[in-house]
Amino acid sequence: MPTKKKRGAPSGHAASGGDASGSAVSASGDAGLADAAGAGADAAATPAEPMYVHRCRFVEYVPDAIHCMSFNGSVNDPLLAVSRANADIEVWSVASDWLLERRIPGGKHLSVEALAWGAGGKRLFSAGLHGQISEWDLRELQAAQQVDSYGGAVWCLGLNNAQRRLAAGCEDGSVRLFDVESGALAFASSFARQGSRILSLAWHADDQVLVTGSADACIRRWNASTGQCTMRMTVEGVNGQKALVWAVSLLSDFTIVSGDSTGNVHFWDGVQGTLKQSFRAHQADVLALAVDGTDEKTVYASGVDNKIVQFREVVVVSAADAAHVRGGDKAAGSTGSGSSGSSGSRGGGVGGGGGGNDGDRDGDGKQQERQQQKTGQRQRWLNSGQLRCHTHDVRALALTSHTRDGQQ
Repeated sequence: MPTKKKRGAPSGHAASGGDASGSAVSASGDAGLADAAGAGADAAATPAEPMYVHRCRFVEYVPDAIHCMSFNGSVNDPLLAVSRANADIEVWSVASDWLLERRIPGGKHLSVEALAWGAGGKRLFSAGLHGQISEWDLRELQAAQQVDSYGGAVWCLGLNNAQRRLAAGCEDGSVRLFDVESGALAFASSFARQGSRILSLAWHADDQVLVTGSADACIRRWNASTGQCTMRMTVEGVNGQKALVWAVSLLSDFTIVSGDSTGNVHFWDGVQGTLKQSFRAHQADVLALAVDGTDEKTVYASGVDNKIVQFREVVVVSAADAAHVRGGDKAAGSTGSGSSGSSGSRGGGVGGGGGGNDGDRDGDGKQQERQQQKTGQRQRWLNSGQLRCHTHDVRALALTSHTRDGQQ
């Protein structure tokens, strides 16, 4: 608190200065001494003025932990939504040099474990362990509408590419879809229930396939139209304990990337359901994954060990494979190459009988695989680098194509 200090009469030094002045004019006679004495009496009679001394203390600001982040994907007005441990939601402007534009205050017994943008980055959705899904009014900074998840706590959210369906991974082991078209937020359907909570999910680019990661060490592929599980992949645990699949991502070529509690990052073949590659990149749980959406050739992973690891897909050429392929081409040429035309046609190979979109995807994939085999090339994921820029665990990652100067 401010301390009041009285300003009193002149001190002894000031008085001695007055005496010196009086002695200086003593040669003029007794009148000068009388005048000096009168001035001193007037100064003593003047009331003291208060002097305020302010004591300032600076407290170090410790922000609450970040639980999740999400970019709105807008080109003209890119925004980043951030949720914190106290259930606050912050909206940061990327174009304004990371300006904090809005803060939506949280509440007691609330949590925000997942965020998702809709309507081209104009609608913001959130969900948490309190079991409700909310849409926020970014002008009034309050909930515009809320709906129950009908499955308990919500661990993850994902909006499809058409911006029509919002998927929520719930505590009861089911995925629930909500209709968000035309400004709505209403329950639409529910997938078949599994035996463990859904911790992570990701949509495919065609909106027909959904991939989830669960607390029972399983990665499941779902048919988004029927809500049925079409494939299951199991992550190996440690010391008899089941792994927790904290993060999943699904690439356009149906490569599934997963991060789990064992510290491993796995790359799966989402068509065959087999493990392609595995990396022991972290010493503890992998909590977040981020994919570079420009070409899907770069994946970032981070987690409890505060390390960010970068994976890149490269083309590896093996001399032995190239020699073997060249020999195989010669043998194929001597026996005839008439089958190459049919195998390279649309929907050929394994996917030819299926027809439709699935046949097209399988045919294109087989054709690309054969082309790579002819040149002795193989696509492989490599651990291309790592960085430690935090002193604590990293719970969320988000990528944007905008830079500080606003360029793409």
